[in-house]
Amino acid sequence: MLAYVWYTDEGEYTPEAGELAPNLNKAINRALHEESLLQRSYYDYLTGLPSMTHFFELAAAGRDRLLSHGGTPALLFIDLSGMKGFNSKYGFAEGDALLRAFSQLLIRRFGRDNCSRFGQDHFAVVTKADELEERLNELFLESADLNGGRTLPVRAGIQIYNKGIEEISAACDRAKTACASCAATPRSAASWGVCSASGCPRSRSSKSTRCRSRRTAR
Repeated sequence: MLAYVWYTDEGEYTPEAGELAPNLNKAINRALHEESLLQRSYYDYLTGLPSMTHFFELAAAGRDRLLSHGGTPALLFIDLSGMKGFNSKYGFAEGDALLRAFSQLLIRRFGRDNCSRFGQDHFAVVTKADELEERLNELFLESADLNGGRTLPVRAGIQIYNKGIEEISAACDRAKTACASCAATPRSAASWGVCSASGCPRSRSSKSTRCRSRRTAR
């Protein structure tokens, strides 16, 4: 966690200045409190990742940057499967430790401002679509070693951004639907959302590649 420490030069002490000190302290405490509330609204308290609302703003900017450079943006909705049972078996402290460890993995892979924790064990990511299946496979392999091996399978839904999807929130909803289609898969897996054949840069090397139902298991 981050702490704000303010140092102020109040000058030479005089009785008149001493009378102003309580008001100054109140003003500083009020400013710190307001800053703390602002941080809580922008970032998740447990993981430090951007909140959902803040992520929508950051993801829109990231999408626009990718498009301006000729890239293809993709939205990922990610779920750790079985969190309720994990907490029952190992305790909530261990569950929080896993969430923090997975968040750090997302940050290393995609960058802090490109990720979000939506709540519970749900995450979102905006990234480039290039070689996405391969990068997700690497994420799945790394996640299997998190938290001393006390971890969970990862489900990921992939939605390629196109001009028919104007809002980031709409792309996230489609990615969430794709993620839900992996629910019955016992291992880490990814599923594609709806996208056009020409605009979906999925892997062409796999014989089983299908835009709407492609899964990648570790």
